[in-house]
Amino acid sequence: MKLPRILITAMRSGAGKTMLTCGILKAMKMQEINPASFKCGPDYIDPMFHKTVIGISSYNLDSFLCGENGVREILKKNGAGADISVMEGVMGYYDGIAGISSEASAYDIARITDTPAVMILDCKGLSVSAVPCIQGFLHYKEDSRIKGVILNRLSPMMYGRMKEMIEVQTGIKVYGYVPVMKDCALESRYLGLKLPKERKDTEDKLTRLGEQILKSVDIAGLLELAENAPELQEKKTQGYTSEMVENLAENLPIKQAFYEKISQVVKPSTIIATNTSGLSINILAQSVRGAHRFIGMHWFNPPHLIPLIEIIKGDATDDNTAQMIYDLSLKI
Repeated sequence: MKLPRILITAMRSGAGKTMLTCGILKAMKMQEINPASFKCGPDYIDPMFHKTVIGISSYNLDSFLCGENGVREILKKNGAGADISVMEGVMGYYDGIAGISSEASAYDIARITDTPAVMILDCKGLSVSAVPCIQGFLHYKEDSRIKGVILNRLSPMMYGRMKEMIEVQTGIKVYGYVPVMKDCALESRYLGLKLPKERKDTEDKLTRLGEQILKSVDIAGLLELAENAPELQEKKTQGYTSEMVENLAENLPIKQAFYEKISQVVKPSTIIATNTSGLSINILAQSVRGAHRFIGMHWFNPPHLIPLIEIIKGDATDDNTAQMIYDLSLKI
């Protein structure tokens, strides 16, 4: 499936990912480009800022909670029809679960979706050292997918020299810069940014930011990079028709029959979770014979985040069964 897309990332939190992602979305809207937006991980505040800019919901891409197929399905479903899908990363590019893994990191989402990444580099107090910083991120993984950088908090007088130095010494493209814009900073607090509705001037800030990005960031180049992203690979549901999937979404007896069948093939250590109502959980739990535990997982915040049945990481279910259960879960 052809789906133009890029992922905006950074070396760390606080480097300007949300600010520049929103600015890029705003600049695109000003040029009558129709973007879809996504956020890596379960964060629900950053997508609120995306929605303030583009006027429609932003969606979470979380490989830990949704699995690889779930991430691709969410991207495919909500990116179809847009001119470009813009994904905002989380923390530093390679930072994943437990603080010691790249699983569920922005890099993981780029890998799963085969998406080119553009890194925001905070240049406050930085010049030549930018080169080894970029090179380290480029070469930490052979398939880093980092294709370019945008220089944040950089003096316009330094941009020409920095751009040439970085492109010559790293081989990747510099897509522009953003100067220090204290009046456009998105204020933070403990455990996250202040919500858009808590700031009366949020829309004015985003407008000024979009206007600046139109002047100093190569939006056409970002669109070209997105257009050249590989086709999004799809994996078929194994052994179940779309009609059966739709029926499972609405019909509790069919769900129960499905679980009875699944209970014959899952290993005893399997943990099955669902976001169905408490009554459904009690009924379905009686159908699961082989599972060691049956857990009810209810809606996370925001409610569009996790509509799933998940085979929890580390279970002993064979791959085909796990895949079948997960594919079905996308519709239940």
